[in-house]
Amino acid sequence: MHRVFVTAVAGVLLLSVRAAGTTETCLALRLKPLHCVCGAVIDLSGAPIAGATVTVLKQGTEPIAQQTGDDGKFSYDKLSAGNYDLQIQAQGFKTLKFSIVLAKPDGRCKRALKVSLTTGYPEYCDGVSVVKR
Repeated sequence: MHRVFVTAVAGVLLLSVRAAGTTETCLALRLKPLHCVCGAVIDLSGAPIAGATVTVLKQGTEPIAQQTGDDGKFSYDKLSAGNYDLQIQAQGFKTLKFSIVLAKPDGRCKRALKVSLTTGYPEYCDGVSVVKR
């Protein structure tokens, strides 16, 4: 069984589908293309989540996963341009999955992802943002 939630955040319509499991898939989350995949995973209070698994998925390739450090940070600097899905998992939190576009990759991460994970209902995929470093 799937539940569909629709909400507007900062003028962007977000559609999220929640399966009977614990993964929140953000289908209509629109982020500007990134030049580097880096960022931090935090909880709703803003505290970093250490040991979260950040997995990069691209159709036709093996997933690449890494754990966040004590500061909740992650970074992928060897990805080629293209469309990817990011999946973030941490014990005790809902799994979040969303799409990104990597354009003209470079090693300097000037804009970082900030991903807030939640523990329960409701979630509307508005816990993902891009911030300047």
